[in-house]
Amino acid sequence: MKSGDLVLFLVFLGGLDGLVHAAGLSPTMADAERIFRVNLQASAALVDALVPLAREGAAAVLIASQSAY
Repeated sequence: MKSGDLVLFLVFLGGLDGLVHAAGLSPTMADAERIFRVNLQASAALVDALVPLAREGAAAVLIASQSAY
């Protein structure tokens, strides 16, 4: 599913009540640049795209790999 499709689906549902997102690449899986892009930048882009759809009282939990730190 593309991010645009997800946004359209959430609009169809009437908004977002909650989000749980897990991103985790460890140093054994990728280089530092890719880990940064997946664990931080992609997570931030997801939240930025979904915040306008969040209903009042919505919550988000984002989890990243501890191994990447």
